[in-house]
Amino acid sequence: MRDPETSRNYKRSVAWQAKSQWNKKPLEGALAVEMNIYRQIPKSTSNVRRERKNNKEIRPIVRPDIDNYTKSVLDALDGIVWKDDAQVVTLSANKYYSDDPRVELTVRQI
Repeated sequence: MRDPETSRNYKRSVAWQAKSQWNKKPLEGALAVEMNIYRQIPKSTSNVRRERKNNKEIRPIVRPDIDNYTKSVLDALDGIVWKDDAQVVTLSANKYYSDDPRVELTVRQI
């Protein structure tokens, strides 16, 4: 099955960021990954709600689903951070709002 264009573009962006930050060989063996996904706060959000979203009091329950993010990020990092995302045997993911949208990963060999 082929990825939609938006998904391919997102994976390319994640891979580019990873290559600019990961200057080691791809990890081998079993891995545990913690992924924190920070979505952009909509511009129309009031200042009170913006603060609550930035403080993680209000969490995003909107699309894309968390599993779409995790799948895209794990796929994008194949051959960069790990040889294959099949090595990820433990995965923890969280979705938050932020004025600084990003994905933060913690990867450890187990």
